Amino acid sequence: MSEYLITLQTNDAQKVQFNCADQENVISAAERQGIRLPQQCRNGVCGFCTAARLSGEYELHDYHEAALTADQREQGEVLLCRTYPRGDLHLTTDYPYSSIEFGLYSQVTVQILQKEWVTDQVIHFIVQQLDHLDDLLSAKINAGQYVYLSSMDKKIERAYSIANSSNWTGTLSFFIQLWPKGQFSQHLQQLAINDTLLAKGTYGEFLLQETGLKPRWFIAGGTGLSPILAMLQQMAECGEPHPVRLFFGVRHESELFAQAQFAELAQQLPDFQYQYCVSRPSADGAYPARSVVQAVDAALREANVKPDLYICGSNRLVEGIHFVAQQHDIAHVFFERFG
Repeated sequence: MSEYLITLQTNDAQKVQFNCADQENVISAAERQGIRLPQQCRNGVCGFCTAARLSGEYELHDYHEAALTADQREQGEVLLCRTYPRGDLHLTTDYPYSSIEFGLYSQVTVQILQKEWVTDQVIHFIVQQLDHLDDLLSAKINAGQYVYLSSMDKKIERAYSIANSSNWTGTLSFFIQLWPKGQFSQHLQQLAINDTLLAKGTYGEFLLQETGLKPRWFIAGGTGLSPILAMLQQMAECGEPHPVRLFFGVRHESELFAQAQFAELAQQLPDFQYQYCVSRPSADGAYPARSVVQAVDAALREANVKPDLYICGSNRLVEGIHFVAQQHDIAHVFFERFG
């Protein structure tokens, strides 16, 4: 195994250097050495960790074209989470040195408190930290972030967005879609109340942004609702006065969940509206056939003030809302892709 020197130059002409093995990506190598670079999905989906090569050779592993276009790649741009060096590598980023954090991520043991099926495929999963209570992972949450959950032997792991805001109780809440052939999904299905997992974090830059007191509209598809619930809880706890609308999109009404959380938020937030969007309702269902993209488009046509948009869901959802936002000249669109 070979190891190479990575030099990362920020947009304010500062540099950070670290070593990277040829079998690890740049984000993971930096993290291993206590350098926490801005990143979001770590899977080549979101495009958040884009950088440009100044010199050096590398391999770029699989990624979603929405995160890095063919033109960007032709111009020497890369995704740091999918970049594997093949020599010393010099890169430049579009963020300042102050955006880089230093120190290792916390890894703690958590115990399962609740495991409740809320749809045929989604569980509401609540865990409680057991160790390192002087270093509470839950107290480090910025609403919208995620953690890595792993088996106790560390052989399998998966990233999941946290559905609750920062707290001093050591509690982490998740809405998780389980896939029949997913390795970690199978592991979670086998676990029972009081069983344990490892949790490491927190990660991600999908966060509330200060742009004034404009309305905030949140658009979620499926379990993309998790980080948005955390954001809304944080707004309620902080008494933020922004008008808020939530659009929750699913294919079938049987896939709806978190109704109790919506009702609670309606009591806590001063100006909160929410809308269920069911694209393939049953013939005798209570919801008209409307996709979440159609619902947001229709609402923007009637809006007197242009809102900030926060989106979490599939690539198709994010791209659809981006298109609608451009049509309505929306200035601020923040998003996280699930893929």
